[in-house]
Amino acid sequence: MIKKINIKNFALLKDISFEPVAGLNIITGETGAGKSIIFEALGLLLGERADSQLFEGQNEKCILEGEFAVDATIENLFFKPEDFDFESHTILRREINSNGKSRAFINDTPASLGQMKLLGNLLVNIHNQHETIGIFNKKNQLALLDGFAKNKALLEAFQSVYFQAKKIETTLFERKNHLAEIKKQESYNQFLLEELLKLNLTVQDRKLEEQLDHLSHADEIKQMGSKICNTLSDGEFSILDQIGQLQADVKKIDGFFPKSSFFERFQSIVLELKELAVDVEKETDSLTVDNESLEAMEHRFSSIQQLLKKHQTQDIDSLMVIRQNLENELNNTEELEKSIFLLENELETVLKNLSVQSMALSDARKKAIPQITMQLIELLKSLELEKAKVVFELKKAENLYAFGADDLSILFSANSDMAPMPLDKVASGGEASRLALCLKSLASLDMVTLIFDEIDSGVSGKVAQRIGELLKNIASKQQVIAVTHSPQVASCADNHIFVSKKEENGKTVTAIHYLNKEQEQNVIAQMLSGSAVTDAAMANAKTLLERKMD
Repeated sequence: MIKKINIKNFALLKDISFEPVAGLNIITGETGAGKSIIFEALGLLLGERADSQLFEGQNEKCILEGEFAVDATIENLFFKPEDFDFESHTILRREINSNGKSRAFINDTPASLGQMKLLGNLLVNIHNQHETIGIFNKKNQLALLDGFAKNKALLEAFQSVYFQAKKIETTLFERKNHLAEIKKQESYNQFLLEELLKLNLTVQDRKLEEQLDHLSHADEIKQMGSKICNTLSDGEFSILDQIGQLQADVKKIDGFFPKSSFFERFQSIVLELKELAVDVEKETDSLTVDNESLEAMEHRFSSIQQLLKKHQTQDIDSLMVIRQNLENELNNTEELEKSIFLLENELETVLKNLSVQSMALSDARKKAIPQITMQLIELLKSLELEKAKVVFELKKAENLYAFGADDLSILFSANSDMAPMPLDKVASGGEASRLALCLKSLASLDMVTLIFDEIDSGVSGKVAQRIGELLKNIASKQQVIAVTHSPQVASCADNHIFVSKKEENGKTVTAIHYLNKEQEQNVIAQMLSGSAVTDAAMANAKTLLERKMD
């Protein structure tokens, strides 16, 4: 149900807020004032493509925003399958630039136009003599039958199990594909794992390159170590010997400068040099070269480098992670097969339940067909379609889908000498409009908003009055918005909205007015008599409005 529509900078609609009530909302107004433009804007909000020509030369961005009340049925049909967060108070927003490019959002989450349209078709049902979405679409025909049969609880129970089955099927499909991929790669993955296991990588291999570098330069390192030790302490004129000769002098000068600590610092340097000489000798002397070990290390290092390149990674740790992942994947095959087996059993149980639910839904539909057919024909007679014939053909669908196991075709004939045929083959615009009105007056589509754009075109008098009564009946069950030029239809309004044009900053813009009782009587009187409102027209308008109160 529409709670509020805000429209900014679209054609004549500069900044309007449209707030229909829960019952029958009637829109009347001057020709060319923008009644149809409101529905064009609504169509854009609900996913219709924008014509860039409509926005040429427009400096300001067009912003369309709608607030809708939605229920669990729409949650199951749209929000869950499309992975949107469900809100019972849902906000749709669309922004369109002057070049026709747009952005769309559902509850502040970016959405595609396809998603907006999918949700829009569930929220709003538009019908006029040029658009036959309401009854030519087979899913909508089924929804009308369910609405008449009050199958909401049965349908929701079916859909709950249906989407549970779809979720299991999706998970099962993914896991089977994963298992097939593992099986396909199993021998190769086993080969990769054996390569890694054969190397038996450890954290010590991180230092392998450094160790190789040492061993390959062992002779050079020993020579440099010997030179350092000889220069520091072992040679005839070693640095430590020469420094030792300075010790007495440093101690004497330190006495002249008590606070300097020259001698203490000197001793620290001597000690550090001695330790350095010892450490260098220890490290370099311990460096022994075993050609066989060196060759083995070089071979291991080369093997590791090859695996790093093969697995497109940079370090030993990554190779160990890859090894662990391969082990896990090969070991998890059994677990994956077990989970697939359990899912297949669960799916079998769910599908049996789904079959029971679909049969209950089908039975309820079959049971409702004779009654809706009879009532529909009576309503069509009241709209001057006395010879009309209607047939509901309910057949088993090829596959289960979100609306059950049935396909429905509504066959129609307006003449007694013609056999009923599918609606899109035989129904004229006027006939389709009246049939749609009758169907929707019998059905209850709950949260869906029904929009009738001049559905009463070409009729007057009693038929127009009957159309108004049918619209009123529909509006007792769900929100209805109807554009009309008929005073009889207008007089049935719960909420009468008058659309007019006005000048604003030198430009023509559309304005909407929510009429009180007195204003409503004046507008209906004008519809009855034309531009000049007569006393007789006012009296007739008052009579029509009093009939609404009865």
